[in-house]
Amino acid sequence: MKIHNPIITGSIVISGSMQVEGHSANTVASASYVETAQTASYITASNIEGLPASDSFPYTGLAGISGSLEVTGSTSLSYLAASSAAWSTGTAKINALVGGFGAGTQNASLSSGGRDSTNTNYGYTEEYDGTSWTAGGVMITPRTGFGGAGTQTAAFAVAEFKTSTPNVTGITEQYDGTSWTAGGSLITARYNPTGAGTSNAGLAFGGYQSNATEEYNGTAWSAGGNRITVMQKSGGAGTQNAALSMGGYNDQVPYGGGNTTTCTEEYNGASWSAGGALPAVILYNSGVGIQNAALSIAGAATNGGAGVTNTNEYDGTAWTAGGSLIVARWSGQASSAGSTTSAAFFGGTSPSGVVSCTEEYSSNISVIKTFDYSSTTGEITQTGDLTVLGSAEITGSLEITGSVNFSFPFTSTAAWSTGGALIAGRRYLAGAGTQNAALAMGGEYPLYTTSTCTEEYNGASWAAGGALSTARYHLAGAGTQNAAIAIGGSYPIVANTEEYNGASWASGGALITARDGLAGAGTQTAGLAFGGSNPGLKSCTEEYNGTAWTAGGALIIARYKLAGAGTQNAAVGFGGGLAPAITGATEEYNGTAWTAGGALTSARYGLGGAGTQNAGLAFGGFNSPTVASPTEEYNGTSWSAGLPSSCINSHLEGPGAAGTQASALLFGGASSNPNTEEYNGASIQPLKTFKYEVATGNTMIIPPTTDPAIAGALWNNGGTLAISAG
Repeated sequence: MKIHNPIITGSIVISGSMQVEGHSANTVASASYVETAQTASYITASNIEGLPASDSFPYTGLAGISGSLEVTGSTSLSYLAASSAAWSTGTAKINALVGGFGAGTQNASLSSGGRDSTNTNYGYTEEYDGTSWTAGGVMITPRTGFGGAGTQTAAFAVAEFKTSTPNVTGITEQYDGTSWTAGGSLITARYNPTGAGTSNAGLAFGGYQSNATEEYNGTAWSAGGNRITVMQKSGGAGTQNAALSMGGYNDQVPYGGGNTTTCTEEYNGASWSAGGALPAVILYNSGVGIQNAALSIAGAATNGGAGVTNTNEYDGTAWTAGGSLIVARWSGQASSAGSTTSAAFFGGTSPSGVVSCTEEYSSNISVIKTFDYSSTTGEITQTGDLTVLGSAEITGSLEITGSVNFSFPFTSTAAWSTGGALIAGRRYLAGAGTQNAALAMGGEYPLYTTSTCTEEYNGASWAAGGALSTARYHLAGAGTQNAAIAIGGSYPIVANTEEYNGASWASGGALITARDGLAGAGTQTAGLAFGGSNPGLKSCTEEYNGTAWTAGGALIIARYKLAGAGTQNAAVGFGGGLAPAITGATEEYNGTAWTAGGALTSARYGLGGAGTQNAGLAFGGFNSPTVASPTEEYNGTSWSAGLPSSCINSHLEGPGAAGTQASALLFGGASSNPNTEEYNGASIQPLKTFKYEVATGNTMIIPPTTDPAIAGALWNNGGTLAISAG
């Protein structure tokens, strides 16, 4: 390798010779490198200057190669193309059925009911683990033309179509992962409704000649806000308080006289509003995801028409085209599960009839575009696409004429900086919401004095909200900024639940067991409270339906000052005190019972928690006067260190918390800590880029504003809480 006086930070691995000669007017970018302590190599590419525009390198970007890049010959230039979305073939279902129901995730799907090609109804249940289908419990009533939602171990199914009179019902069944049991009946019997939500916070809307919406609390149905349009055979997604309806068939006149639609409607827990229109009319489509991130899968353009391969993605405002199905079909109601990035679609009717095929969706498939550059002719030729990241080997001589850019990932030292001080700090407060729309409630302010203060965060600053009716600390919180609950707390120890509407608090149902130091999860209408003390340690779990608390499964380990995250039917609890011991134990809740998960690396109590059962975040807390409490990320199985290893206040005790694993908020804590800190699990770290000129032998750093970027994780300072006097 022959380079005139290079100054390069990081190591470059090249097997063979690299000859640099020529004139500075030309720029051939790129070069290979392996940066010390990095697991991947990167290639940058830019235009070749001094050549005709037709011969200039036509693309810029970043290629990630897992493994070392060995260069032993001629040059290939690569860049990582934008992610794409695609369906792939999964394992076929046991039974070929249409008009059934789907729920869960891609790797934990549930399929129940439906009819075969002879129009015979069945109550078969099948469970998919991402690899194969197995038989589950049989439904009480074989059926088709029904809706439902939930998870593989906690689902509901409602309504049906029968050939006998009456041909519609409102019957509901609930699945616990093993068997189906009878639930409460719909107020309005119908067929072809759409379902959303969970088994304890469900939603059924639309259906044959109906615009009714009904809400389910796990026992009984109650009336919700009517849909704008009378619609059946719609796709659905989301939760009870944030649902989405997409497409469908307006059938207010006798069969065959209705119209298909492109309409999208959004439900906020009380009323429906219009969303962005689908690109084309569709019915019998399936929906997965949430209100602001959903898929509309397959379906038909006309009632009884041929199935399509279309997949469309919704961002809360507009629809865009996604990857196409391998097999065209209409689903018959809901035969899908998962999210916008990881979905499963199964069963339905294809041009060949009722099918059992399963397809899996991924929106994160990387493609590397490759090009060959000839220094002899100056020509660049596209050589193909690489869809697998692995080690790369290039044979031949590498000759670069002109100047060359070398780049490597720059890893900055993890560092915390202090944000603006609170007017008066507090600890053992509760939080709810997201990083950019958070709620802080209660706490200890000043020391050993309980507070009624409520504050709202907009992503930059805090503003005073309505005061709690009961001053308290060591309480738990759940929900969103405009629909939160404050649960329990002390002193004295109370059972009070209060509900926040974005402006003021109102009394809700009292806990069965008064306690403090408990954890919360879920939403205002599907909340969860677990652990705590009164004064002894508690293992009890309670579930909230927006009105009253009921007993759930007990924690395996009784504890207090623990953290929690997730939903009512998919929660995670971790850390806590055992009086006097401290634990790092993690437990996972499925809506019925707790099971052991992976333990925290650092046992602690009084910590903050955010995220979901499979993407949790732990930070702060207290374990000893000399040991920091690190940031840890949970993947549903085990905890690992986040980046950086700890928040600014490494011994932070009793912080408020909100948000997700990738976008969390920490506020308050310690004795009277005034700080707010923001965690971004997908924040950006720059690549350091150096330019070496052959003619002069100079090496310079290209300004950071032109650096490419890679994903990392970093805590940043947020705004300051503004404590209300009330």
